[in-house]
Amino acid sequence: MADPLGGQRGFTQAETSRRLGNIVRLGRVVALDAPAARVKVETLGNVTTWLPWLTHRAGPDVTWWAPEPGEQVVVLAPGGELDQAVALPALYQTRHPAPADRPTVHRTVYDDGTTVEYDRVARVLRVAAPNQVSIHAEGQITLRGNVCITGHLQVMGTIRAEHEIYSRLRVWPPAPCVVPPMGPSDREALIDAADAQGGGHGG
Repeated sequence: MADPLGGQRGFTQAETSRRLGNIVRLGRVVALDAPAARVKVETLGNVTTWLPWLTHRAGPDVTWWAPEPGEQVVVLAPGGELDQAVALPALYQTRHPAPADRPTVHRTVYDDGTTVEYDRVARVLRVAAPNQVSIHAEGQITLRGNVCITGHLQVMGTIRAEHEIYSRLRVWPPAPCVVPPMGPSDREALIDAADAQGGGHGG
């Protein structure tokens, strides 16, 4: 005698297997809708609908850093439904390898080469920019400690000195601008190194 629930039971098992396989997937961003804060992700040969991505904060304090096409992400689908999924950036890969190799360095490298790094062993915060750095404050900017400027200084307002201003004939400080240099962050060099080691999660 045929099982009257056999077909339904088989469908349920297949649906359960499908959903379990969809809960966590690896994928690659293929499209970005920045104004809507959504991405499409290719995963296992299929392209998802527009998905939101996880961010650090999205309340009174809010962060923004959009994943771009080519980035590898993790797709998290509650209940296994990809239409309800979110994208979790990101995974290193051959084309976009890790920008550092020391656990004591926190480094962000932007596509144009701008680099922000904190080295907790050297206790140095470094910023390297190929163009300009702009700081704007409605109130006061306070610098505590010695300041070394290796280029020209242009001041649009009044200069007030509480103590003596030295000329170039009087050496100060005795060891100016002694800051440990930033480690290499050249993108092509990093990619070449990753290729030599076999890459990350693929190209």
